[in-house]
Amino acid sequence: MSYVLLEKPLTREQCEAATNRFVSGIISMPLQSVIDHDYEGFLNILEHELIGDIGLVTDLEYNIVGNGMNDLLHIRVTGYADLIGDD
Repeated sequence: MSYVLLEKPLTREQCEAATNRFVSGIISMPLQSVIDHDYEGFLNILEHELIGDIGLVTDLEYNIVGNGMNDLLHIRVTGYADLIGDD
């Protein structure tokens, strides 16, 4: 595996430090979560896993970069972090 999985969502400081607030991370998601949700629900999970509850991710893109044990997908998620409290 030539990538690092996020263990927790990015912090506000990490999002603010990103160039133009364009954030990226690789998350782990159970395959069953993809199956159980509609497309909007799936995107909401990706967003929450990337930045948690500190804002929204716009222009969200994703691609599967690998897989792990127990039907886990490794997904690279990128987008613009629109943080709560920004003017």
